[in-house]
Amino acid sequence: MQIAKKHLKPNKGITLIALVLTIIVLLILAGVTIAALSGPNGILTNATKAREDNAKAEVIDQARVDILAKQTEKMGESPTAEELEQILTPKYGTLSNEENILDRTLTTQDEYKIPVRDIWNGTLSGTSTGGIEVGEKAEEDTTINGEEGAYNNPTIPKGFKAVDTETAKWNDSNGWQNGLVIEDATSDPVTQGSQFVWVPVQNYEDFHLIEGYYEGSLDNMLDSSVHEKPSREAGANTEGTEPGLPNTQNTTNGTTESIAMYSSVNKYGGFYIARYEAGIKGTTGSTTTNDTNKQTQDGSVKPVSKQGVGVWNFIPWGGTSAETSPNDGLPGDETKDGAVKVARSMYNNIYTENKNTETNVKSTLCYGVQWDAVMNFIDSNYVNGRAEGYVKNSENQGNYTGNIAKTGDQETYAIKNIYDMAGNVYEWTMEASDTDSRVKRGGNYDYSGDYNPASIRYYNGPDFSNNYLGFRVTLYL
Repeated sequence: MQIAKKHLKPNKGITLIALVLTIIVLLILAGVTIAALSGPNGILTNATKAREDNAKAEVIDQARVDILAKQTEKMGESPTAEELEQILTPKYGTLSNEENILDRTLTTQDEYKIPVRDIWNGTLSGTSTGGIEVGEKAEEDTTINGEEGAYNNPTIPKGFKAVDTETAKWNDSNGWQNGLVIEDATSDPVTQGSQFVWVPVQNYEDFHLIEGYYEGSLDNMLDSSVHEKPSREAGANTEGTEPGLPNTQNTTNGTTESIAMYSSVNKYGGFYIARYEAGIKGTTGSTTTNDTNKQTQDGSVKPVSKQGVGVWNFIPWGGTSAETSPNDGLPGDETKDGAVKVARSMYNNIYTENKNTETNVKSTLCYGVQWDAVMNFIDSNYVNGRAEGYVKNSENQGNYTGNIAKTGDQETYAIKNIYDMAGNVYEWTMEASDTDSRVKRGGNYDYSGDYNPASIRYYNGPDFSNNYLGFRVTLYL
C-alpha cells in the first residue's frame, strides 16, 4: 500500500530583518515628505511666502494707483515727500523714520514690511525708472540702468545728464573706471553746461587723508599737523578721527556739510568733482584782478566748470588768520567771502534769491579727502604710499610752462577726464595745516612737475590770494 505524500505550504511570514528595513524606509520617506512640506524650500513654506508676496504686491499695486492719481491731480507733477507720506499712512500702514522717504520701510497692518522704494519704482519718472538714455536729462536722482547706485553704477543727479567721452562710455561696463562725465542740464544760464566727473570710492575704508608727494618722496605734512575736521566714519559715527592723525588734531565732530558729504560717499559709492578748475562765465583772461566778477566773492556770482574760460584766481579761502569761526573751530571763517562760500553757491542756492529747484545736488569746496580719493582713483597704489607717475611726478602732464592757461586748455593735461589736477593753479581745499592756515593742492604753472606733483600739499593763511591760486568744486547727493 502506498502512503500519500503530504505537501507542506511554505512559510510566507517576514523576517525580523525585513521588518526593520521596512520601518527604516518608511521613516526616510516620512522625513523626506516632512522636509518637502515644511523645509526652507518646502511646499508649505513656499505657499506661505507666495501668500505674503501676493499680499505685498496687492498693497504695492493699490498704493501705486493712489500715487498715480495724485500725479494726475497735479497735472503730471510727481508728489512731494510730504504728499507721498500722506498717501501711504495711515491707509497702508506705518513708515520708519529715515530722512529720505524712499529709504523708509512701510509696515502694513498685517506686519508685512515693504520698502517705499519698491512702491515708488516703476510708478513715476522718479528715482528708479528703468534707466535713462545718455544725453537725457534726469528728472529725479537715478542711474543709467535704473538699478541702485554704486561705485560702478553712478547715480546721476536730478537736473543733470550723462555725457559720453572718447574714453568713458556710460553703457560700457568698465566706463566707471575711466571717468564718467555728467553735465548740468538745468535752465540756469550760468551753470548750464558745467561738467563733473564721477570719482568711485570702491572701498570706503580707503576714503581718508593720504600722504602726498614732494620732490619724488612722500611728504611729512600728515605726520606733523595737517588735519581735516570731518571724521571718515561721519556717516555712522561723528566722533571718530581721521586714521593716522593725532587725536589732538581733530577734536570736534564733523560739520553738517562734512557729515553729509561722508555719508553720501558711503551710500552712493563715490562723488563728483568738477572736470575743470573753477572759472567764471564769459572770461578768458586769468592773470589780472581787473575782472569785476572775480572780485565778487559773496556767492552772488556762481563759478562754472567749463572748458576755455578764465580760471577764478585771486580768491582767498575766507576770513583771516586772526578770526575764529564757530562753525569749524579753527581760525578763518568759512562764512566770509572767499572760495568756500563761492563753491557752495553753485548748487546749494543759499546765497542767491533765485533758487534753482531743478536739482537736489550740493556743491562744496573740494575736501582734502576728496582730492586724495581722486589721486587714488588715478593710481590705486597711492593709498599704500607706492604711487608712480602722475601723482608722484606730474612733469609734462600739467601746465608748468610759466604761463597761466584757460580751463582745460590742453587735452593732454586730462587724467580720467579731469583737467589740471596738476599744474596751472594751486587749488584751495577744506583741509587745514595748522590753526592759522588752509591747504592748497595740485601745483602751479610756475614750478616743475617733479617738484610740485598733483598730490602736493602747501598752505597759506585763509585771507591769502594771488594769481596762481584758485579752487575746484565737488558735488554730493
